[in-house]
Parts: sequence; structure tokens; C-alpha cells
Amino acid sequence: TEDILSNENWETDKQTHLDWIADQLEEFSETSQWLFVAGHYPIISIGEHGDDQVLVDDLLPLLLQHRVHAYLAGHDHLHSHVYKDGLHHIISGNSAGRGPWDEGATAFLETSAAVGFLENYFLDCGFIIASASAYSVNFTFMNNMGKVKYVASLDAPMNLDLIETTAVSHLKSFGLPPRVVGTIIFIPSFTIVVSIVLFLGKDFVRKVVNNSD
Repeated sequence: TEDILSNENWETDKQTHLDWIADQLEEFSETSQWLFVAGHYPIISIGEHGDDQVLVDDLLPLLLQHRVHAYLAGHDHLHSHVYKDGLHHIISGNSAGRGPWDEGATAFLETSAAVGFLENYFLDCGFIIASASAYSVNFTFMNNMGKVKYVASLDAPMNLDLIETTAVSHLKSFGLPPRVVGTIIFIPSFTIVVSIVLFLGKDFVRKVVNNSD
């Protein structure tokens, strides 16, 4: 970090990188159901290092502009979930279990911009498992003993029209949630398939009986 900041072309290089990030987000926001950005440093954090003002000033506006769902980071040695202004801040920074284990681990618990938006945090050594579908994403926070400590659930994907059929779109227009829509489509389809199988089976049995006679 010191080498980057001491670079006399820092401002130019920074803007070049920010422009690249903006271009990537613009492109992928048009087709993605879920949009995540990952970096080492948290943007806002209650942890030992607190908020990063450079990221707050320069990166955060881009994430909000392009409706990024979550920003994933480490650096601070804790696990936390902050939800602010439509953006999930997911920090998993204590997989090595290096501490600190006292109040130093949450040095900015009362002063970070995350105050009032903190969903959950813990200091145990651990990790996160991410699972995704078209309609939901779960970040499951685990400790190093395999115990689930917390689950952060996201349920607002983008660009669903790219993966949904016209029938699904019509059903959702009635205000039905995605899971209900899926069930409504599945049941008639399943019924039709079963009916065909039973009909063919009945016809097959009839032919066997007639042949035996």
C-alpha cells in the first residue's frame, strides 16, 4: 500500500483502475442475476482497522450506482455482515485465528459508518460458505469447528427476465413470490407427465390382457 500511495502517478493510476471497475460493472450489470465485488480491504468495518476513507469516497459510489449486491473483504480479523444503502458488506477475515480477541477486534464498534447497520458479527476463527441460485444467495458463516454461526440471505436478483419464461413473468405479475411461481408451474407439468405415463401404462396392460386371451 505504501508503494502505491508513494507513486507520483498514484492519482492517474487510481482513476485508470476505477474506470476499469466502472466498465466491468456496467457490462456485467446488464446480464448478471448477482453482482459481487471482492477486495482485501473492507469499505466500512467495526473491526480493528475501521473504515477505509479512500474506498468510501472512490469505490463505494460505483458499487451503489451499479446495484452491486455485496462487497466481500477480509483484512480485519473478525467475521461480520453489514447491510447499508442496499449493499451487503461481507467480511471474513479471521480464518487464521490470529486475533485480537479482545475489544481491539472491534475497535470501531461505536464509530464506524457501519454503526446502526450491523446485522451480525463474531470473533471466532472461521470461514464463509457461499451458495447461490437464480433467486437467492446465502453466505453461511461457520466457525472452525463446523458450527453455523450466522446466515446472511440475499433475495433480490437482477435481470430475472433473462432466465424466466413468459409464463413465469405472467404469474409473477400477480405478485406471487418466485417459489410459489415455481410450484404453480411444476404441479401441472408433473400432473401431465404422470397422466401420460398412467395412460400409456393402462393401454399397455390392456394389450397384454388381450394377447393372453
